[in-house]
Amino acid sequence: YHTSHTPATHHHHQLAEGMSTTQEITFPCHFIYSLHLIVCAPYIHRTVARMQLFPLAFALLVVFFMARDVSAQNGYVVRGAAKVINGNTVRVSGVDVTLSGVKTVEKYDRAAARSLKKRIGNKQVGCMVDGNWSGKNWGYCGDPRKPRTRDVKKTLNAWVISKGWAMSDEAWGLFGSEESKAKQKKKGMWK
Repeated sequence: YHTSHTPATHHHHQLAEGMSTTQEITFPCHFIYSLHLIVCAPYIHRTVARMQLFPLAFALLVVFFMARDVSAQNGYVVRGAAKVINGNTVRVSGVDVTLSGVKTVEKYDRAAARSLKKRIGNKQVGCMVDGNWSGKNWGYCGDPRKPRTRDVKKTLNAWVISKGWAMSDEAWGLFGSEESKAKQKKKGMWK
């Protein structure tokens, strides 16, 4: 923007007869600058105000994401008192963990849940949450009646299938042998 008092030249299209298609109109630059401030000042004020709110909004977002439920994180361990939600979901320390590789049948879901409750009792449970897919935290929960291990075959996931109250989810392909043994021994739903 020019702040000097030299004239600024603008072209203006005229449609009246006898006039050229362009006509030069001159205004002092300070007039144009003043007009610009009058027209643009509210916009500039709002923009500056928004820019001043940006750090506050950013800080609030950081706090929100830090304070969010750990369910959005991947690869973490939760340990504590467990509450069985259904035949393949256990709540540990406020986090619902869906047992990876376990597929329940609606007809036997309550039996699977009762079986898990009985197995867990009032013992502490530790779960390794691998990730969050389709709105669920998927993971492996240790069997509280067995020594701690990283072997998925010694988890509650494998145990509920071995008792015949759930099936091995073929998409995971982890517990087919436990399901086969439960079928052979006619356990749970396979009676």
